[in-house]
Amino acid sequence: MSPTTRGADPASARLPAIDLARLVAIVGMISAHLLPTWTTPPGSFVTAATTGFPSTLFAVLGGVGAAFAARRNLAAGRGRAAAGAQIGRGLVVAIVGVVLALVPSTIAIVLVPFGVSLMAVALLLPASTPALLAVASALAVVGPLLTAHLHTVGADGDPPPLSGALETILLTGVYPVITWIVYMIAGLLVGRAIIAARRAGATAGLGARLAVVGAGVAAAASAVGTWYVAAVAGPRAAAITGEPLETVVAALGESGAGWPISTGWDAILVGAPHTGSTIDILRTTGGALLVIGLLLAVVRPSAPRDPVLRVLAAAGGASLTIYTIHVLTVIPLAIADTGRDGDARSLLVWGLDLAIVVVIGAVLARTGRRGPFEALVHGAGRLGARIAG
Repeated sequence: MSPTTRGADPASARLPAIDLARLVAIVGMISAHLLPTWTTPPGSFVTAATTGFPSTLFAVLGGVGAAFAARRNLAAGRGRAAAGAQIGRGLVVAIVGVVLALVPSTIAIVLVPFGVSLMAVALLLPASTPALLAVASALAVVGPLLTAHLHTVGADGDPPPLSGALETILLTGVYPVITWIVYMIAGLLVGRAIIAARRAGATAGLGARLAVVGAGVAAAASAVGTWYVAAVAGPRAAAITGEPLETVVAALGESGAGWPISTGWDAILVGAPHTGSTIDILRTTGGALLVIGLLLAVVRPSAPRDPVLRVLAAAGGASLTIYTIHVLTVIPLAIADTGRDGDARSLLVWGLDLAIVVVIGAVLARTGRRGPFEALVHGAGRLGARIAG
């Protein structure tokens, strides 16, 4: 979310591949929110690509951005400044999310947990790679078990508003921070690897390796999840409900609401989209690595010469601005009685949002500026660094 930096360090300039990955995430979320169900039948590529993966990619890229932003301060031994800048950026993102959550919308706003996760990651910026892997591994197992347990036992009465909101953000919401920190850590590790590869002039090679690893992780996690549902969870549920096995298996594969469908091994091994199970975390993280890796492998690390690519990369660099506008364009759909015209109106807004993406990209590519919300986040980061450092 910062403009191209001119300087001697080749690792300081914007990476078009990362901005394009941000664009993939934003367009994927727009499509998930607005494409009618008849355009996304079960089992189709569009359904698979827009269910769970875009928001995960967005979270992983948040970690990549954190690694990029903290690079100079950490290299200079200014750990407090790096943490302060990260907290400042995350705080602004969370505040924008709170404001957007107040408008009528059918969208589960990602920016509050995203911003809180950015702030939490500030504590992990100086951590070693083994330490980050250990934290991510522990949270990927403990997080789903905890969120599933909390949803199973329920609350003993209505909690106070503040504690209830904190529990929702951290543990039980559609995008719980305990899950998103795992994605952020994956992004931190990828960001560090990219910084090292850029200095060595080996970005494409790193991208190829990331793509292979990501594809392997996603495929392995999907295979394990499919086997578990077909061989264990499905037959058990069919025996309890009396429903046909095929019906139960299909239901177990449907998109969740941010938490696992059940406790125990189900919270780990049922990998349905948007459930935050361990298998879902591995599957979607692998998909994010695949997208990032492919783009790093095929897109030159220097500023793109092709005007179309330049516009698209500029749009990806304004992902927060585009997301905010997208939420606002959905307001009429949320307050209108769409009836039979609902699908047509959703498609119209979807097309409008994609047109806005192109216009914003064209303006920013021509002016060389940040998006307005990206400028706000950048300023908050600088202020946070000054206060903490």
